[in-house]
Amino acid sequence: MLLTLNEAGESLRVSGRTVRRLIASGQIRSTRVGGSVRVSRVELERLIASGTEIVDTHAGAAACETGDGACQSESKKSSRIETGSTSG
Repeated sequence: MLLTLNEAGESLRVSGRTVRRLIASGQIRSTRVGGSVRVSRVELERLIASGTEIVDTHAGAAACETGDGACQSESKKSSRIETGSTSG
């Protein structure tokens, strides 16, 4: 199944922009469908299985949209992709 960048981002709990950065850095592969970029669910599962840490530099996008400059002081949000089931 092919996902949009935003859908892939939701699965990874990062922004679509971060997914685009992962593609650009070669951490995940993408497919072009017409004019759109798509990511396969298999690629996301491969990334998750690798345990790669993803730094979402777009955290606080809402603050950026307000134009108050808060996005420049926003710290980076780190998402650790965990494998296996949670204990609890």
